Amino acid sequence: MQKNNFLQASFHWSKSEPVYLYCQSGMRSMKAARLLSRNGFTKIYELRGGISGYDL
Repeated sequence: MQKNNFLQASFHWSKSEPVYLYCQSGMRSMKAARLLSRNGFTKIYELRGGISGYDL
């Protein structure tokens, strides 16, 4: 999803509700977390290192 599309989609989300982010390597979710934080979201949870770094 493009940055502008993601930000526009987030306008419909509650800024006080938790948002959980993950991607393959952790880079896109990290960027998305920064973007959401700058736009007033307060409960952002990100899987650092992405799915690839997740140990079962």
